[in-house]
Amino acid sequence: MNKYFLQTLFSPYVKKSLFGKQYIHFNDFHNQSYVLSQHCLMLGYTYKEQLADFMKLITDSEAGINKAIQGLERMGGSVKDGINSETESSYDLFINSQHKKYIGLLNIKKKVKNENDPLLFLERKDKLPIPAIIPLIDMLSYSFIGFGFKYPELTERFLNHKTDNDFIDLAIESGLNISKENLNVSINEKIYLAKELIKPYVTKNKPDLLKNLELE
Repeated sequence: MNKYFLQTLFSPYVKKSLFGKQYIHFNDFHNQSYVLSQHCLMLGYTYKEQLADFMKLITDSEAGINKAIQGLERMGGSVKDGINSETESSYDLFINSQHKKYIGLLNIKKKVKNENDPLLFLERKDKLPIPAIIPLIDMLSYSFIGFGFKYPELTERFLNHKTDNDFIDLAIESGLNISKENLNVSINEKIYLAKELIKPYVTKNKPDLLKNLELE
C-alpha cells in the first residue's frame, strides 16, 4: 500500500531533471510526509479492533500477520520515544519523530544554529531523488500506523488538540503557506478522510475487505 501512498500523496509534487531523473523538493516532501503521518495515525487508531483485516493491506503473508503486528508495535514505540513535555498535538508527534531523520537526510547539522527549530525545513528547496525518500515513507507510514493502534488514548489526546489561532496568525504573517481552514477538524472527520484515502486501493486490490473495513 505504500506504493499507493507514494503515487497518491507525493507524485503530484514529483519533478524531472534535465536528465530525466525524478526528484521532489524537500519542503513538498516534508509537507506531504506530515499529511501521510496523520492519515496513518488515523488508520492505526480506526482499525485497532479490526487489525487482522487491516494488516492484509500491508503484508502479503497472512500466516505472518501476528509477527507483522509485533513489528508495527515496535515501530510505534519508537515514535512514542520522541514524546516530551512539549508534545501537545499530532503535528508535534510528527516533528519529534522525524526531525533528526530529516537533518541527516539533508546533511545540514553543521549549517544551522538551532537544529531543534520546527520551522527549520519549511522553505527548503533541496532536491531529493525519489529512491532516497521511499524508505523514509515506508518507515513513516508503518510507525504511525503502529502508534495509532498501540496508543489509542495518546492518539485521541493529540488529535483533539486545537491549534492556537495566534500561532496560525504568526505563521501566516511570517509568509508561510498555511490555511486557516480545516486545521481543527474532528476525529470523526479525520477517520472519514483516512478511509476515503485507502478506499480506491482496497476496491482495486482487496475488494473482499471493503465490508470488514467499513468502506462500502
